[in-house]
Amino acid sequence: YMIDPQKAVKKYHRPAAGNETPLPEDIRTPEALIQTCSYLFHDILDNKQKTAAAVPFNEVHAFVRDRTRSVRQDLTLQSCRDHRAIAMHEQIARFHIMSGHVLCEADPADFDAFQNTEQLRKVLQSLREMYGDSGRNTVHPNEAEFRAYYILTHLQDPTIFRTALEFEKVLGDEYVRRALDAAYCFHSNDYFGYCRLIKTGDYLEACLLHGHLSVLRVNVLNVISKAYSQSEQLTVDFFTKALLFVDAPECRQFLEACNVLLMNAVNLANYAPPSEVIKAKRLEIIEAKRGLVPMSTIVTGSPG
Repeated sequence: YMIDPQKAVKKYHRPAAGNETPLPEDIRTPEALIQTCSYLFHDILDNKQKTAAAVPFNEVHAFVRDRTRSVRQDLTLQSCRDHRAIAMHEQIARFHIMSGHVLCEADPADFDAFQNTEQLRKVLQSLREMYGDSGRNTVHPNEAEFRAYYILTHLQDPTIFRTALEFEKVLGDEYVRRALDAAYCFHSNDYFGYCRLIKTGDYLEACLLHGHLSVLRVNVLNVISKAYSQSEQLTVDFFTKALLFVDAPECRQFLEACNVLLMNAVNLANYAPPSEVIKAKRLEIIEAKRGLVPMSTIVTGSPG
């Protein structure tokens, strides 16, 4: 393949023991990195340069993930932690959050959900540190949004409430309050409250909440199995609506994985937690929140 130098973007290279320190001319300036992010999120992510065959999003995601990882590496090498670095990290975090839901049904060979979450957590940790470096009297424009994403990403950690105390500058913000409400619903098995937050929250919040849905479903099914007697008639339709499944077949697959007997009614006598987490299907009520808004708009947080 011929490489167009006007379009080529620096790949990520994992640092290894014994490697020479990168030369200054090999490290892009913050201004160049801003242009790189703009190119990745507008020309690549939105696929404005139409081709005869559309590129599958999992391939676009893999390319953008690698190149944004290289962007973060160049920022680290020159210790850039100012407003420019914060803005780029915020955009990269949104990209990973959105990708997690868009590709949640993808084959593991095409999309590694664990790796995507791992990179998201690293980006959010960097933002946590950069926000903290600014001092107690400085609140960045999008700080509350990303403090909330940090909480939602670490929702299953029971210590997240104590961690959130560090975010005192933005604890009263709606973003953070909704995130803490979601954490409370998760740890108290309030499935209806959790689903209500999926329905009422914004797009990226709902994407993150969806990522914990399978674990919460198992927890709630355990509660239901203890609360209802075996003589009570519960149906697949009841569980489909109550546990926010896309359809009855998805619900049946989940119940069968939990060793639940399915005949004329659902019998919870043999309920047992599944041996592995069952991936939740992509929810249209979440994608409807984005509608026809371009991906670049979601990522950059701009109106256009």
